[in-house]
Amino acid sequence: MTSRTRHYIDLEDFLGLRFEYNDCGTSIDVEIERAKQLPVKCPNCDRRWMTAPQGDMSGPATATHSLISRFLDDLSGMKNTMQGSANKPMFSLTLEVAPPAKTV
Repeated sequence: MTSRTRHYIDLEDFLGLRFEYNDCGTSIDVEIERAKQLPVKCPNCDRRWMTAPQGDMSGPATATHSLISRFLDDLSGMKNTMQGSANKPMFSLTLEVAPPAKTV
């Protein structure tokens, strides 16, 4: 017999995302409700987190930036729908995550 443990997170427990810049290691936490204020550049070394298509550095709206922003907006909307009373679904929704790394 094989045994498998699964790990789930309730939507209410999902608070935000962490950005960690590969070059200098600086990290920023962004709350779901602040999705419109995604970091454009590193506050430590002032380099851009994401580059725009064709190297356009004039604005923050890169494809990656837009996807992350939409993801946070959608996650916030799902949380509100699942917690709301008017059109609350008749099911619960959780996210499956990888188990914690085993320490030796």
